[in-house]
Formats: sequence, structure tokens, C-alpha cells
Amino acid sequence: MKPRLLIVDDDEGIRTQLKYALRDEYTLAFAEDRVQAISVFQEFRPTAVSLDLGLPPGADTADEG
Repeated sequence: MKPRLLIVDDDEGIRTQLKYALRDEYTLAFAEDRVQAISVFQEFRPTAVSLDLGLPPGADTADEG
């Protein structure tokens, strides 16, 4: 059984590159933003997460990543 990896990145090109680079080694799941990442994390229960620290800020805060 392959380890599970959740990739969180708002850039579709980066998600696509990581998918092709890592698909043989990991079972992959993807998210585009923090809300989707939390939902996917709860359902997918990944072994590890690759998180884009430069995600756009939340609508009501200046927090990133």
C-alpha cells in the first residue's frame, strides 16, 4: 500500500506537475484552498501533506498558508 499524500496548492500547473512526478510513489489527493484542504484531509487521512505556504489570504483575515 502506498503512502497517502495531500497536495495543497492554488496553482493548477504545480498540482499537475506534482501529480505526474509523484503518482507512482503515493496515493494522491489535491486541494486548491484551505477550506477544500480541511475537507479532503478529514476524508482522505493522508500520511503527509505538501502545503503551499503562499496560499491567498482568507476572506476575513490576512493569514496565509
